[in-house]
Amino acid sequence: MTGVLRDSGRLYKRNYLGLFTLFAPGMALVFIAGSLWVLIAANLDVPVLLQAGSIFWFLLFPSLIGSALILAAHALIAEGLVGGETNPRRALSALKADLPSVLQCVLLASTGAMFFGVLRPLSLIFFVWWGPPLIGTTIVLENQSFPDAWTETRRRARGSLGRVILTLLLVAFLLAILGFALVFPILLALSAVAQTLFVILIFAIVSALVLPFMAAVELRLYFDLRARTDEGFGADELRADLARHTG
Repeated sequence: MTGVLRDSGRLYKRNYLGLFTLFAPGMALVFIAGSLWVLIAANLDVPVLLQAGSIFWFLLFPSLIGSALILAAHALIAEGLVGGETNPRRALSALKADLPSVLQCVLLASTGAMFFGVLRPLSLIFFVWWGPPLIGTTIVLENQSFPDAWTETRRRARGSLGRVILTLLLVAFLLAILGFALVFPILLALSAVAQTLFVILIFAIVSALVLPFMAAVELRLYFDLRARTDEGFGADELRADLARHTG
């Protein structure tokens, strides 16, 4: 656990500017969309629409955007590790290589995120399923189809899945508690609508800062599993994978 956090921190610091440039516009979009819904919902008296809208704008929409950004972040960090160009635009373009598989991955991640997002207190860490971890990384870095990536991830994670999930949950829990501790004192002084807008704003800002670290943790765990199960895996093989993926 300590080694994973240390290595993830190094990946995060080494690529911080590119990662923030990648995440900031997406999280700004999440803030704008969520804020517009809050203003609309204040004048809406249909409970079913209110519930459906809240689930879509506060759970589904952020998880769709966040999942895509995390997968792009994996491409960006991996390119940096092999001496490639760490360009946010190039990282996003890596998602287009197999767009149907990426969409399947993002929808799977969003379904899981929504399921756990409506359960308290798991809603604090619903972003741990964004990506989703390992499967999405396999698709983006190895250019495998969704079914092949699912099978390959099951093979690699056999006997280690519990450790991977526990690590992700602990990291997500620590990040969520940190964010909650920062905003709670201010929430007490705001009205209900202002509280919601403030939470969305803080969520967007904190996400742009900490989600890249979560992406680094997921990528570090992927490297660990792949090195354990794929003989000879290293920088050369990663470089070859990326070349096939982008070439």
